[in-house]
Amino acid sequence: MSNPEDHLSVQEIPALYRKHLRELLAYLYRFFRNADEAEETVQEVFYLLCARARKGNLDRKNIRAYLYRTAHNLAIDNLRKKKIREESLNPLHTAAGPEDSARVNDSVFIENMLNHIDAAFTIREGEAFRLRYIHGMSVEETAEVLGSSTASTSRLLSSVVSRLSKDFPDALV
Repeated sequence: MSNPEDHLSVQEIPALYRKHLRELLAYLYRFFRNADEAEETVQEVFYLLCARARKGNLDRKNIRAYLYRTAHNLAIDNLRKKKIREESLNPLHTAAGPEDSARVNDSVFIENMLNHIDAAFTIREGEAFRLRYIHGMSVEETAEVLGSSTASTSRLLSSVVSRLSKDFPDALV
């Protein structure tokens, strides 16, 4: 078991914010090419950091890696959501044929499912689902990012998929 003194406290977050803000903004700007989106994502990174710190399960020595991994995952997730929205609203992506129609319908469906997850599930459940099924991480990788055991993450994912299958019965076959 790890020593509680090795865990990040909520009181340390403002100093970490000041220390890492510029480099995270620069890193995220490379993804978005938009300062506002980079700033919003940095805020989301620190929101998640604060949530993890409150639970007392974030190791102080891995904080920089956590910040970058979280920023990267959120950036990819946000870019995918943006692409799905653009494709679903772009008239050039309307049905030119059955394959195109299916792709647009899948994009809209995925966006609806992610919106449902954001509304009906905990942040941790949503994060686990995105890491595993959107970002394609293994259960072991997902567990590492979440800071939990593989068995616990596997149970969490099973629960999320089970609940989703009730809300989206045709989706998770």
